[in-house]
Amino acid sequence: MNTNLSFQEKIRKPLLNIIKFNKFTGLHKIYQAVVTPYSRFSLFDSPFLKSLQIDFVIDIGANSGEFIILSKNAFPSSPILAFEPISNEYNKIRNAFESDKSIEIVNKALGGQTGDAEIFVGDFSPSSSIVKPERENYKVEKIKLDVLDNYLASFKNNSNVFCKIDVEGYELEVLKGATESLKKIKYLYLECRTDNDLGCSFDEIYAFLNPLGFKYKGNYDSTFKENGELSHFDAFFVHKNL
Repeated sequence: MNTNLSFQEKIRKPLLNIIKFNKFTGLHKIYQAVVTPYSRFSLFDSPFLKSLQIDFVIDIGANSGEFIILSKNAFPSSPILAFEPISNEYNKIRNAFESDKSIEIVNKALGGQTGDAEIFVGDFSPSSSIVKPERENYKVEKIKLDVLDNYLASFKNNSNVFCKIDVEGYELEVLKGATESLKKIKYLYLECRTDNDLGCSFDEIYAFLNPLGFKYKGNYDSTFKENGELSHFDAFFVHKNL
């Protein structure tokens, strides 16, 4: 047994006891709230992502601007095109980044068609979705819907385009409105679910992307249900022909 595995074996049981204690006391929820954004920051501060030489970033579902900050840290010279339909969140990030001319923020949602739509805004803003949730503690906001292909001119001449999609179950519709854009996007980082209880599932996304030349490279930032079953995660795809 190598040194690393030996160390893991020594701390395995104590860690399991800590996990059980956190679960019993409810501290695991606080832990998850703290660790989730940190785990994303760790990924985007990694040598791996920084080595990709990204020259354009697309952020679909910008919300509070977390991903914009992470992208600026990982790819400081890359322009960013961000989309956020919720008026309150859009105004916050527009004011926060208005001095940075390399960041464009559009007050629209993206989907498979253009027009008017409604978004269900929850008390926890990042959980807001165009897909109607089962819970009832939300308000409805009217928004504008567009397709990514209408913005292709912004990045058609770039060679290493990174696109993040986090739209709470509406990811497949976004992809349907990006058929031309996907020919120019090299890296896709998007939230996926193991089932279609809220919008689309990972299987549906994989089935859509695979024929277009995207290879699934793994997942990050996994979230689990109360019973321990995998709920959703961030999937990473790479276009094998770009």
